[in-house]
Amino acid sequence: MENKEMFGDIIEAVRELIPEEIRDIMEIDIQEVTKNNDRILHGVVIRGPGQNIVPTVYIEECIEELPETAGINDIAEGTVATYLKGMLEAPNLDEI
Repeated sequence: MENKEMFGDIIEAVRELIPEEIRDIMEIDIQEVTKNNDRILHGVVIRGPGQNIVPTVYIEECIEELPETAGINDIAEGTVATYLKGMLEAPNLDEI
C-alpha cells in the first residue's frame, strides 16, 4: 500500500473512533515533520474547536510499537490512545 493511501486510511479509521457527536467538529490531519538527523515522520494531529496546542502522534512510532500483523485499525486505535493520553497529561495553559 502506498504511503499516501495508507495515511488516508489511517485518518478515516481515526475519524471513526471519534464519538459521532463530535466527529464533524474535529479536524484530523497528517503532517510531515522533519526530526533529528533529517528523519521524516508523519504525525496525526487531532484538533478540536479552540485548541491551539495538541499532541502530534507519529504514525511510524505507533507502527514500531505494534506487532507486524497490525492493521490500519490497530494503528488508528494506538494513535487515538496516545492522543488521549497526551491531552490528559497536557498542562492547563490558562493556569500557567
